[in-house]
Amino acid sequence: MKNAGNKNHKKMKSKDERGMITKENIAKHELIGLGVRVKNSANRDLMGIKGIVVFETKSILQISNGAKTFAVPKAACAFEFELPHGGRASVEGKLIAYRPEDRPKKSKK
Repeated sequence: MKNAGNKNHKKMKSKDERGMITKENIAKHELIGLGVRVKNSANRDLMGIKGIVVFETKSILQISNGAKTFAVPKAACAFEFELPHGGRASVEGKLIAYRPEDRPKKSKK
């Protein structure tokens, strides 16, 4: 019997969709290799830094623009990430201010 009338029934996602980085789940995923821009920061000198995430710790994203690498504190900034399949996702740094391997357990989004 089909669940067409069941409102609680959710469409099963394909394997590709489950692993895809989206606006809703970016805080749980690997950030290294993603394009990023510092959208907002308590430190005006950090605002507008743009490049690729090359390294990450609990509290820092290292962003390289090809000529220079910047150590940007996560908790003091808001970021805009370029998603691999197109689009962008804005993330408050405090939502990703965990060790990369701990983020999937901590993140609610």
